[in-house]
Amino acid sequence: MHTQSCMHTHALSDWHCRLPDCVQSRVCKSARRASYYDFCGKVHARMFGQHYCLYGICVEPKSQENNFCEQHYQLALRSGFVVYLELDPNSVEFNKLRSNFVKNWAKEKGSCPAVKFIAEIVHPRVRHSFNDYVSRLPSKYRKVEQYYHGTVLHCKLKDFFELCNSRECGVCGITRYNFMKEQIDGCRWQRFGDGFYLAPNSSKSHDYTSAANGCRAMFVCNVAPGRKEELRHSKPGLRRPSEGFHSVYGRSKLLHLWGDLNYDEIVLYEPDAVCPRYIILY
Repeated sequence: MHTQSCMHTHALSDWHCRLPDCVQSRVCKSARRASYYDFCGKVHARMFGQHYCLYGICVEPKSQENNFCEQHYQLALRSGFVVYLELDPNSVEFNKLRSNFVKNWAKEKGSCPAVKFIAEIVHPRVRHSFNDYVSRLPSKYRKVEQYYHGTVLHCKLKDFFELCNSRECGVCGITRYNFMKEQIDGCRWQRFGDGFYLAPNSSKSHDYTSAANGCRAMFVCNVAPGRKEELRHSKPGLRRPSEGFHSVYGRSKLLHLWGDLNYDEIVLYEPDAVCPRYIILY
C-alpha cells in the first residue's frame, strides 16, 4: 500500500527494478507487491530488503529495530502486513540456520536433505504479540528459544515467493495468521492434548511435512516456553500445563530407559507463545 505522505517513491516506470537508481527491467511484468518480481534479479531484491522499508512501494530507509520506516511500521502493525525476506545464501545468518538444521537432524533418520532456500518472515503484528507475551511472563522465565515446526506445503512458494490462499497449505496459513487454536485438529490423537507442537530436532519436525513441487518446508520459530513441565509419558487429555507451568516439554527415552517419546518435543497452549521467524525450503 502506498500513501501520499511517504517522502520517496520510485520515479521510474512500473516495469523498472524497484531498487533506487537501478534502471534495469523487472524480472517479470507483474504487479506483485514486495516480491522477487519487483526487481531485476535476486541480488537487488536482497539489497533492497537489507536497507529499505518493505511496505508497499515506499523507498524510505528502514529503521534499525524493524524492516519499515517509522510511519509504515504502524500501518504494517495494524494491517497484519506480512512478507518473506529471502536470505542471501552467502550471509552469516543463512549459513548459521543451515548449519543448525543439519546439526539437529538425527543421524538415525538418514542423511539430511539439502537446504534450497531460507527466508525471514516479517510479520510485525505477530512479533509484537509475541514480545508482549514474553514481557508478561515472570522475569526468571523470559528466555526465548528456537524450535522447528513442520507442516504441509501446498504451493509453489520458492517459485512465486509470495503467500498462496489455499486452505490446505499449512505453511502460508501459519505465515499469514500465526498458530491458531481453531486450526488444531481435535479429532486426531495428540500426545499432550490440543496444543502447538514443535521440536528441537529438524528431523522430527520433518515427519510432519509434505512435499509440493519437489520441496518441503519447515519453520524455525522463536518460542517463549516460560516454566516447562517435563513429562515422559503421554497425556492426551491435556488442555493446558499444570498450575504454575507455561508449557509442556516431552522428554525422550533416548537418554533414559523409560518413557513414551523417541525424540524431545515442546507443546505450547497459547498462540502468542510462538513466533515463526524463518521458513526453510529443502
